[in-house]
Amino acid sequence: MKWHKELIFSLSIGAVDGLIILGIIGRTSMVMLAKNTGHAVNLSSQSVLEASLFGLIAGIIGGGLLFGMRRLMNLREVFYGWILGILLLLLSTFPFWLGIIQFDSFKPVLLNTLLLALAHFIAYGLILNGSLIRISRLQNKKLKKTSK
Repeated sequence: MKWHKELIFSLSIGAVDGLIILGIIGRTSMVMLAKNTGHAVNLSSQSVLEASLFGLIAGIIGGGLLFGMRRLMNLREVFYGWILGILLLLLSTFPFWLGIIQFDSFKPVLLNTLLLALAHFIAYGLILNGSLIRISRLQNKKLKKTSK
């Protein structure tokens, strides 16, 4: 597959995976975490749309990052998903680390939220990487059959 087709494909698969995993599933699990810890649950249509939009945008960014990592780095295929998940978590929490967004205090709920977000980002990275590996292998098989 030519690089520009692979980039478009990576961005589109990243967007779909991000919308589902980081957006919809992420919002659902955060609501469940808030409910289990006794905090107020905000499950309005606006909050679901915001989470879905964040998942879509993060998914597109993740697809682009994964495309670049697979092109520039020479690692075993399984490591790309882990690295992508951790990198996306760091990028999404960047305003907190810089102090642009302030906390009053570090609460145990915040730690639970960060760990849950880390699990979502790593799951996203692994699923996206696995999807792209599987599809590229199918493409290679298809090319081998047509060249015979």
